[in-house]
Amino acid sequence: EEHLKLAGALPGFPTGFQVIDKATGGLRKGKVTVFAGLPSDGKSAIMQNCARVALRSGARVGWYSLEMPLPEVTARILCEDSGVDAGDLYGGIMSRAQQEMLQRSIRQLSEMGADIVETDGYTSTEILADIAASNYDLAVVDYLQLMEYDGRKGATREEIIASISRRMKQVAKKSGCHILTASQLNDQGKLRESRAIGQDADNVFLVHKHPTEEGDGYDDTKRILFCEKNRGGKRHWQAPLLFNGPTFTFKEIP
Repeated sequence: EEHLKLAGALPGFPTGFQVIDKATGGLRKGKVTVFAGLPSDGKSAIMQNCARVALRSGARVGWYSLEMPLPEVTARILCEDSGVDAGDLYGGIMSRAQQEMLQRSIRQLSEMGADIVETDGYTSTEILADIAASNYDLAVVDYLQLMEYDGRKGATREEIIASISRRMKQVAKKSGCHILTASQLNDQGKLRESRAIGQDADNVFLVHKHPTEEGDGYDDTKRILFCEKNRGGKRHWQAPLLFNGPTFTFKEIP
């Protein structure tokens, strides 16, 4: 009866990427989605894009950044939402129009209820407990391998990450919150340090830089999104994306 009430509508919050929404049903309750890639492939940016679209669709969003300080996270989110060039913002050379665009984003995002949560000094247990108690529709954890462990001493790094990944899935299931997180890939293109990340997650997407036409490097304005896992749906498909670095924005290529 609940599914029939949807009448074809998206069961979860939209990500802003039709190819992902069509395959997964969007950011659905109690699920865990992982974006994985090498450094600078755009893992944080694509999560940020998904979170902003979900926020503007009515989701209550909590952002837990373990990689960047709060001012940097805030600036990136505002640049992506407003379309203001990050270089102009950081350099303090914004035009009057850019300042107005930025102020409008600050006002709107504040009214929508976006929380950027301080994580310095907090363990994985404390962060996951905060997610469970905060009534978020979507929690972004950037990123999984940076979470501090407070469990059994002497555990290997793989055991540590496996334990955190398992507890993250449990929190998502019990709280109904969709948890969006990122993971590094190793040199072989596999999820780094623990296969448990892929086993626990409901969706795993790999983000890769796009080779140049000459084959002598990578085109930083393009990425390839590959679906590694999609629980209950089609997987092993890929889609090309455009990437605008100055505003940290991904777009689908028609």
